Amino acid sequence: MPKRFARRRARKFYDDVKPLLNSDQPQIVFDMSETGYIDSTGADVLLQCLCEAMKCDGEVKLAGPTDAASTALELTCIGRLFEVYEDSASAIRSFSCFQPNASFYPYLVSRAAIRIALDVLIAEGKSIKTRIAA
Repeated sequence: MPKRFARRRARKFYDDVKPLLNSDQPQIVFDMSETGYIDSTGADVLLQCLCEAMKCDGEVKLAGPTDAASTALELTCIGRLFEVYEDSASAIRSFSCFQPNASFYPYLVSRAAIRIALDVLIAEGKSIKTRIAA
């Protein structure tokens, strides 16, 4: 995201990310680690991004907001609408590791995909009490 998320830059940013927002189940992380200023237009653009992603069953998460960005998100009360993470890596890991539409069409998830997901959970130290037949 731009350092100054205001007026023209915010609108240009929205125009640039809109194709991503309109994809099937977008999972997007905005890295705010360099964003030092957000005005009302910038806040509005963040809300528009969230709304567009939600229309396509997607999510928008924020990562590493600076103190100034965090204050702006808090003052405008839009920070409550987003999941906010300390860094981009944490935000990316928070997305489901299953295939898109898996919750709607569970029979499309292969055993290999489930095993990969379980391996990821085990590697992260989570206990797994389910056994998958070979």
